[in-house]
Amino acid sequence: MDEYFCPNCGATLNCQDGFDPSLGVWTCTECGQLLMDDDVYDGDTFEGVAWYCDDWGALLNKQYGFSDSYGTWTCTECGHTNGINEDEIIDGEHFTCPECGATLNNQFGFNAYDDDWECSSCGAKLTHSYSDDDYSVVEEEKYVVPIVILIWKINGDIQSIITIGHVQSVVLIFIVNIHQMSLSR
Repeated sequence: MDEYFCPNCGATLNCQDGFDPSLGVWTCTECGQLLMDDDVYDGDTFEGVAWYCDDWGALLNKQYGFSDSYGTWTCTECGHTNGINEDEIIDGEHFTCPECGATLNNQFGFNAYDDDWECSSCGAKLTHSYSDDDYSVVEEEKYVVPIVILIWKINGDIQSIITIGHVQSVVLIFIVNIHQMSLSR
């Protein structure tokens, strides 16, 4: 792959987590500068704004026939109609993965309005309650599987039964001595 550099700060974009030149747009993680490929429509009404589908996350600027002067645009990838106006511009709001620091906004399909997201850089499961809240790592429940082992002797031979139950974090070991008994009447 060719090397790509930020024209604003000179950072090597190839070294930034999630960078993919085929996406057509990238925010430099060093200086925060929004960078667009030459073949990406730069805008007439809102110059330099990257427009993403609210439903699919696709870059609308790259879709054939797109113009930011229409007021709305139907995504050619999923059919969702997106508002294209000043109220829809999210200025400077970038989300990062608390686990690895990758910029979530640059990940394919990312939508800040989704409460749950899996970071494509490190695989961390993330969540937030409101679209302007930072994401946090979902605490996965840890299951403790207790084991009960019953060991006993019959005629000198050791026998055992292992039972996996639902008593929290307890391991019980019972040793029972059973002697052969004869019952007489």
